[in-house]
Amino acid sequence: MGIDQNLAVGSIRISLGRDTSREDISDVVNSLIEVLEQLNGYPSALH
Repeated sequence: MGIDQNLAVGSIRISLGRDTSREDISDVVNSLIEVLEQLNGYPSALH
């Protein structure tokens, strides 16, 4: 992606195409919310 490795490690890349449905997007958003809620419990998330 052409960015610093430290930024890339903490990044998420999401690509959309013409076949991406609203349901696909909703599924990704819901999954991200779930993962972020889980990560929120880690001490490193407080910094």
